[in-house]
Amino acid sequence: DFGDDGSLYITKVTTIHMGNYSCHAYGYEDLYQTHVLQVNVPPVILVYPETQAQEPGVSASLHCHADGIPNPKLVWLKNGMDLQLSSSTQLSLIANGSELFITSVRYEDTGAYTCIAKNEVGVDEDISSLFVEDSAKKTLANILWREEGNTLTVLKIFIFFLCS
Repeated sequence: DFGDDGSLYITKVTTIHMGNYSCHAYGYEDLYQTHVLQVNVPPVILVYPETQAQEPGVSASLHCHADGIPNPKLVWLKNGMDLQLSSSTQLSLIANGSELFITSVRYEDTGAYTCIAKNEVGVDEDISSLFVEDSAKKTLANILWREEGNTLTVLKIFIFFLCS
């Protein structure tokens, strides 16, 4: 819509409105002004796989797909704590942090891995669970997870095994 003073009004702004808008003075072709419209969008992420089980010694990959404007920065946590990437030869971030790669997984790599996406207008996070287990010894947690599909029950049972 144009106002009585010739101003442009955009209601319900979305990303399709992003771009350069130029205003030219009527009768003065050389007199104009350009405005850049940037639409910021909070991050939305998806971490996959949601859950995976690996045997000790194999590699595991966790992926975090994040959308947002401006592009969100990604951070990974394990069980709510910052990952110590600098002190680990086993962990590495690939593709600007969108993939967490773990070489030769060990039992202690079992846990909940959280990807957090942040930009100027918001934050989003999602979790991927990794279970490191010997395939010859299926854990009770893994059996229940397959039968019930209840992640909360799995985590409670898994924590019980770790603490006992």
